[in-house]
Amino acid sequence: IIIHDNLTNKDYTQNIWQKNQKEAINFCKNLEYGGFSDWRLPTVKELSSLINIEKINPASDFPGLNYVLELSTSTVCKENEKMFYSVDMRSGGINNFPGDNFKCIRP
Repeated sequence: IIIHDNLTNKDYTQNIWQKNQKEAINFCKNLEYGGFSDWRLPTVKELSSLINIEKINPASDFPGLNYVLELSTSTVCKENEKMFYSVDMRSGGINNFPGDNFKCIRP
């Protein structure tokens, strides 16, 4: 199942996987899902667009995020170029460490 975000006009995988950052990037890059093969790991800006500042735990109305803690992004941290940002889907905060969970996005 593919979930379309009308705000950003992007498609997200319904599934959430657990892998480290490098594995997540490669996984999305090589993913064939829902008839598409142009998946990638979302940026911090894209994942942040799913946040609803009026909500908490989860901080989003996006389907399937009610149990997710941190979602990894492909955005490199400004503070440490060896790290990537993640978005805390409980509070809506942005952290400078990768999460253990991820979704893929297209296009």
